[in-house]
Amino acid sequence: MNLALIIAILSPFIFGFMNTFDKYVISHRVKFSLGYAVVSGLVNIFFGLSMVLFLSWDFNTASYLFPVLAGILSGFAYYFYYFLMKDSDVSYLVGFIYLYPVVVAFLSFIFLSERLPVIAYFAIALILVGVILLSLRAKKIKASLLILPLAFYITILGCYEFFIKVSTNNMPFMQGLAITIFISGLTIMLGLFSRHIRHEFIIEVRNIKWAFIGEFITLVATLTLYFAMSRLTATLVASLASLQPLAVIIFERAAHKYYGKMTKDNTLLPKLGAILLIVLGVIILSIFGT
Repeated sequence: MNLALIIAILSPFIFGFMNTFDKYVISHRVKFSLGYAVVSGLVNIFFGLSMVLFLSWDFNTASYLFPVLAGILSGFAYYFYYFLMKDSDVSYLVGFIYLYPVVVAFLSFIFLSERLPVIAYFAIALILVGVILLSLRAKKIKASLLILPLAFYITILGCYEFFIKVSTNNMPFMQGLAITIFISGLTIMLGLFSRHIRHEFIIEVRNIKWAFIGEFITLVATLTLYFAMSRLTATLVASLASLQPLAVIIFERAAHKYYGKMTKDNTLLPKLGAILLIVLGVIILSIFGT
C-alpha cells in the first residue's frame, strides 16, 4: 500500500475528528453559528497568509484559477456547514453529505478522462448504498428543511474537490493549499456585509481560541486531501472519503462518554449494516482502484 493511499484513508478520519470537535464547540460554546463561521474565516486568513508568505511562487497566472475557485467554494461551504451542524446529528449529516463523490466522479470522467476498473465502480456503488442507508435512518432531524441546503452542500463539495484535483495538476499541492485556505477565509468574511451576521460575529469573537483549534485540525485534514489528490485520481480520493461517517461515529461515542450527549442518537447497532457496506466498498476500492 503506497503512502498516498494511506493518507487518503487517514484523511476522512481527521475530517471526522474535525466534525466532532466542531459539533462539540457549536453545541456547548457557540451561541450564533453563522457568526462563529466568520470567526473561523478570520483564522483561515491568518493560516493561509502565513503559508503564502513562506512558500515560493513562480507559476503561470492561469494556474491560480483552480485553487482560488476551490477556496471560494470552501468559503460558501462553511455557511452551509455551520447552519446544518447547529441542529443535526453529525453522523447522520455526514451520511447525507457523502453522496458528493458522484459529483466528483462525473466531473473527473468528463473533464479529466479518469477511468477506473469496473470493479472499482462497483465498490463506489457499495459505498454510496451504505451512505444512502445511513442517511435514511435520519428520522429525527428536520429533513424537509435541510434537503435543499444539503443538495447545495453536496454539489459545492463535489466541485470543491474537483478543483483541488485540477489545482494539483498545475502547481505543487502546498501552494494550492495555501491559496485555497486564504481565499476561503476571505470568502467567509463576506458575511460581514450582513448587519445580522456582523452582530453575531462581534459576540462570537470571544470563541476565537476554539476557532484556532478547529481550523488547525481543518488545515491538517485539507493538507492530507491535497496530498492525496496530487498522487491519486479524484474519484478514488473522494470515494475513500466516505469512510468519514465511520470516523465520526467513533469520535462521537468517545465525546458522548467524556463530554456528554451532543446528538439525538448515539446508538451504533442500527448503523452497522450501512457502515459495513461503506467499509467493504472502501476495501475493494483500495485494492482495485489504484
